[in-house]
Amino acid sequence: MLRDVLSFLIPLLPAFILIPLARRRALIRHLLSANATTAARAIVLPPGRRLDRFWQTRLTTQGVLRSGPNGSVWLDQDAWAEFIATRRRYALLVITGALAAFILARFLSRMS
Repeated sequence: MLRDVLSFLIPLLPAFILIPLARRRALIRHLLSANATTAARAIVLPPGRRLDRFWQTRLTTQGVLRSGPNGSVWLDQDAWAEFIATRRRYALLVITGALAAFILARFLSRMS
């Protein structure tokens, strides 16, 4: 039973990871294409899907999106670069830890 559920869910995992990241990329591309990188060039974002609102809130909280006049927003490129660098460091740490755990498990299984 559990194996059947996992065999159904595991192929879907990349979609659950990639779709939110694609929406974040689309939001950033929209701001960059509108050249909304300073308070003077801030734009009002159209109401979007729940996932778009999630990223707007998350990036605003992180300081990547800054508020402009009349509900407009603009992209702080320095904060965006720092946000991405931090995410990459975290991903590298997680991958390195998983690889180390895998190697240790293989090593220990051969010892017994």
